[in-house]
Amino acid sequence: MASIKKNYFYNLSYQIISIVVPLITTPYISRVLGAENIGIYSYTTSIATYFSLFLILGMHMYGIREVAYDQESKEKYTKTFCEIQTGKFFTAIIVILLYGISCLLAVDNKSIRMIQGISLLAIFFDISWFFQGLENFKITVFRNLMIKLVGIVLIFILVKDIEDLALYVAIQVIVLLLGNIILWLYLPQYLINPKVCFPSKMTWRTILELFIPLVAVQVYNVLDKLMLGFITKDMIESGYYEQTTKIISLLLTIITSLSVVVSPRVAAEFANKNFEKIKETVSKTYHIVFALSLPVSFGIIAISDNFVPWFLGEAYNKVKILLKIYALVLMVIPFSNIAGYIVLTPTKQHNKGTIAVIIGAIVNFSLNYILIPRYLSIGAAIATIIAEILVSIIHIYYARKYINLKEMWNSFVKYGFCSLIMAICIGLFQRYLNGYGFSDVIITSIQIILGVFVYGVMVIYIFHDRFVLNILQNNRWIFRNKM
Repeated sequence: MASIKKNYFYNLSYQIISIVVPLITTPYISRVLGAENIGIYSYTTSIATYFSLFLILGMHMYGIREVAYDQESKEKYTKTFCEIQTGKFFTAIIVILLYGISCLLAVDNKSIRMIQGISLLAIFFDISWFFQGLENFKITVFRNLMIKLVGIVLIFILVKDIEDLALYVAIQVIVLLLGNIILWLYLPQYLINPKVCFPSKMTWRTILELFIPLVAVQVYNVLDKLMLGFITKDMIESGYYEQTTKIISLLLTIITSLSVVVSPRVAAEFANKNFEKIKETVSKTYHIVFALSLPVSFGIIAISDNFVPWFLGEAYNKVKILLKIYALVLMVIPFSNIAGYIVLTPTKQHNKGTIAVIIGAIVNFSLNYILIPRYLSIGAAIATIIAEILVSIIHIYYARKYINLKEMWNSFVKYGFCSLIMAICIGLFQRYLNGYGFSDVIITSIQIILGVFVYGVMVIYIFHDRFVLNILQNNRWIFRNKM
């Protein structure tokens, strides 16, 4: 059985790469393509994303869980792989055909929508779920690293002016497709006599049960972009919102990367009825997640005024406000991520998780409908925050059997207080630096360094936090191979 420590290292390495790449390309693309083209990209991507949901249904989530249950049996997980890919073959035919029809009927951005359709083909070839179930993150990390680097090179070589939006979209989806195809080269060493294998009725039922929360989650992860573009018809507002969510999503991947690694292990422990081990794993996870998410959230709020102008350009000033609002997602999502993704799904309580995300989706849709016409992208951000808070509360309620609620809340308050003090310090220091005429880049860099220092002093020397101290002294405490 793979080591969580090693898998987390691989996954965290990729998440860091996922942040570094946009740090390189986003300032360039923001200026070359402009806010309106970024908005078109966001809007058309959200449409393709919804079609992709119906292509995979809940098959990837089901596959990760079932392969994790049967890690020691090649025959069983080979059967699971064949069932899922056979099912995806037929859903892909139907979904790609319907998507093509929708593109032909579209009144605007037809060519961009058609290019985005390549992403549906990429989804069919995506078998990263299989390696996640086996807890083999090394393969997917190196694959992702390769396609990220290729994407960077192509963007800087080929995308030169505002007319190159179609080329930019093509690079994104074609590189993704090729990266997914490459993973198939590793399959022979893992499978035994693979063949066409139709999912059973029970399998389809479980897949569809997992599909419902997946769709609901996308309602407030993607539908806000779709509704923003559809209601306002203003691609510039969509561009502001896209850049805001992109920055926060990049940071969120670092914070939630541990969940991706821990979830298959919880599924394996659940199969072996090691319930106390699950509680221990969950406890360690939320301490680490809060220690990361809260300072990042408060930090983004504190540095946004200086960060946005030099990173995105002066044309994106509204993103300063959006970042201050949307950064709250970094405080909230860890609750629902731990309770839902790490507890409910691996322990076969996805029906309870479905209730939470459906309620959240309805609330998010309703608030989008009310707030977007009046407040535009700011309304979409507010709607998302409220929906995420509600979903987190419901998720935690259902997962309370495996969570020490008092310990979780105390952890949140402690790291939150340290983060608040950090944000106040770097905010005050910003005013001091502004008086000396430093550039925004220099000010942001100093703010980050000061923030890390203040937060570290608060956590280590004032609160003597044993979790952070143990990581610094001996990082094996949370990632022992027996975990």
